Amino acid sequence: MSTDRTLSICAILVSVLALCISLWQGVVAREHNRLSVSPKLIGTPALEGKGGKNGLYLSNVGLGPAIVQQAKLVVNEREFDFTKNPWPEILSVVGVERLCFSTSWLPVGSTVKSQEVVSLLSVTRADLGACYLEAMKLISGNEIAIEIKYESMYGEPSAISNIVSLGKKDFNFSKLIGAEAN
Repeated sequence: MSTDRTLSICAILVSVLALCISLWQGVVAREHNRLSVSPKLIGTPALEGKGGKNGLYLSNVGLGPAIVQQAKLVVNEREFDFTKNPWPEILSVVGVERLCFSTSWLPVGSTVKSQEVVSLLSVTRADLGACYLEAMKLISGNEIAIEIKYESMYGEPSAISNIVSLGKKDFNFSKLIGAEAN
């Protein structure tokens, strides 16, 4: 075998190897790009008392936006379509004063941006002391769960299903009503 032929074969092998490495690198980069914009939704309750957060919240702790495909709220084992406004019916069913809360819901196609916190139900800004008790009654006296199916920007499906209510031992009652001793 001549030197020219040997060099030609080596050059072809190096070229094929470089092509394979380049294709593999493209696959890895594409996977990294998908993972770097993955959303992660979490539902959380809050009863912080006067001046704090009081209600139910949805957070996107992932790196990309979450596009809502389906959402429902389960209150005491009863399901409510959360893509439309279910709050008047929910608050009526559990016996909580509707005027105490500002509400929102998740229509199909709505987007929760990365690091965004959406207030699903919160005590209004009006300084009505009884509303904090109504919030406590709703969040600690009922079993509330949120179930959401959503997609990433790449159309990859995800879902959450978590409890967003509190047990009675999970909050500081005296702080909630503003009677906490300093």
